[in-house]
Amino acid sequence: MHIEKIEGIKSVDIQIEAAGFGVVNWNGPTRLRNHNFDPHKEQSDKNKRIIENHTLPKLRGFSPVARQGVNSETGEAFDILKTAAEIDPKKNSLYISQNCIRHFLFKDQAYDAQYKALKSASPDFDSVQKLLASETGLLRGYVLPESQFKRTSPLLIQDFEDTLGNGQYEQMGRAGERDANSIFSKTTFGETHYTSYASIDIEQLQFICLDKKFDNAAYYVETDGTHCSGDQIAEQITAYLVAISGDNECKATFGEYVRRGTIFNQPQQGILINDHGVDALVQLMVDKIKSLSIKQAKGYMSVTPDKCKVDFNDSSHMMRIAQPQYESDLSEKKAAPYAVYYAPNQA
Repeated sequence: MHIEKIEGIKSVDIQIEAAGFGVVNWNGPTRLRNHNFDPHKEQSDKNKRIIENHTLPKLRGFSPVARQGVNSETGEAFDILKTAAEIDPKKNSLYISQNCIRHFLFKDQAYDAQYKALKSASPDFDSVQKLLASETGLLRGYVLPESQFKRTSPLLIQDFEDTLGNGQYEQMGRAGERDANSIFSKTTFGETHYTSYASIDIEQLQFICLDKKFDNAAYYVETDGTHCSGDQIAEQITAYLVAISGDNECKATFGEYVRRGTIFNQPQQGILINDHGVDALVQLMVDKIKSLSIKQAKGYMSVTPDKCKVDFNDSSHMMRIAQPQYESDLSEKKAAPYAVYYAPNQA
């Protein structure tokens, strides 16, 4: 039996560097130990040993619990928490979560999937067309809970992790207030430098399933023999691809397709995007990552575009851009077609 090997660029991987100042992704209030509390003398007084109003950013691997203590009077076990001074930003690095990064990458369309016409068991067809022919439908992905339609994002992106560790403790107060909450503290950061990696999966990018057969439909279309709404969606996606790239060779085609390499060759209705169209979306996504900036919560972060690297990965090594032994194999420009994972049904 001949096994057909899939050749071509299977992913486009990106090494990212960014710089900024302060915290843009807070974790919220955290329970810590009062630095004046002696756990060996005052175990029974919870109010003395706990502070509730210290605000922490997202810190990799940080736990507020230092060790277990036991009340000498009752025998009750309790957590002895760390003090704010025990937070080490060199060991527990600051990071920006991938959910936060995704939100700001697609901020313009952050809430469009909540549009009322999509929130039903049978979403409005015109609205679904617009959703699929957009950054959300083609790159970010979505889930419509009532109908169970979903589009898995082809973009994998890691947390942005700080490498400088310029954290410090700050005591703050609210002028004019005298209650228990008027004095609070934060772990803040000065200058930041982030590193991260992203990957665009070509298989997920190039095919949009419109078939309920395997419970992965982005939408479901009916064919009545004379008219197929799948063709309308394909036409709208084609127009979108041409508009973002200026390349009239971009094409999205509706039909029945079979995933190459499968045992039973079960066809699925769907839309296949050609090489030019895939390239338009890849370039759009790379440009969005390189131009990403976040300003919120009195901090900011901006990707440094000239320090980002791109690898058009046609190998079997996942994320080879992150592995030093493959540095000489990296391809910073597209030197081959994208891999094609789906073929028209011949049955």
